[in-house]
Amino acid sequence: MKTAVTLICFICLQVIGQAQTTLRYDTSRVSRRAFSAVRMDGYKSNPEFQYEKVSTSAKSGWDLFWDWVWSKIDQLFNNVHTGNLFFWIILVISVSVLAYFVIQATGMRDGMLFGKRNLQQGLAFSTMEEDIHAIDFDSAIQKATEQGNFRLAVRMLYLLALKKLTDGGKISWKAGKTNLMYWQELSGTLLQEPFFELTRQFESNWYGNLSVSGQEFNQLNGLFREFYTII
Repeated sequence: MKTAVTLICFICLQVIGQAQTTLRYDTSRVSRRAFSAVRMDGYKSNPEFQYEKVSTSAKSGWDLFWDWVWSKIDQLFNNVHTGNLFFWIILVISVSVLAYFVIQATGMRDGMLFGKRNLQQGLAFSTMEEDIHAIDFDSAIQKATEQGNFRLAVRMLYLLALKKLTDGGKISWKAGKTNLMYWQELSGTLLQEPFFELTRQFESNWYGNLSVSGQEFNQLNGLFREFYTII
């Protein structure tokens, strides 16, 4: 054991000795170089080498105004006392405006957004400015179609439907009543569902200010005429 340790130590000393004898230093001469000051000035004056230079134009009064507005808004949001309150106010207003435009764009009213199909949707308008018993419907419809006023012709068809329902004892007509009221009076009859569809068609064209083409009028005219036969 002692012999082995002695041998290992001898080998290590030999390796260290060889490393020390083979170590060499670099004694070659180093020439120091420097950049040309003239060329450096040329590079500095060349726009293609202006990497960090950012050209800024003077802000207009409008830009300064909005900078001031956004800085005030930022202060409100970051204020410990008013930040949370202002955030919730903005959130409520934003959601309300968004919901309003969604409802207007899709026509969802009277619970249509969260409920099932509501048959009362689109039946709240009053169409009874005229006395339906005083209108010559055949003449009025013919005149409107000859003039190409198909939107008015559809209105006359709808008023004629109300008159026929009144004459048949199906509804009780009265000036100022809404279409919803007439629809409710038809509850439990086979007329309620087709009356709803005709009312929807009429209101979408009349109160929605939609133009009615001749082809569309012919289709609606057929639906109304078919409805008249089952009253």
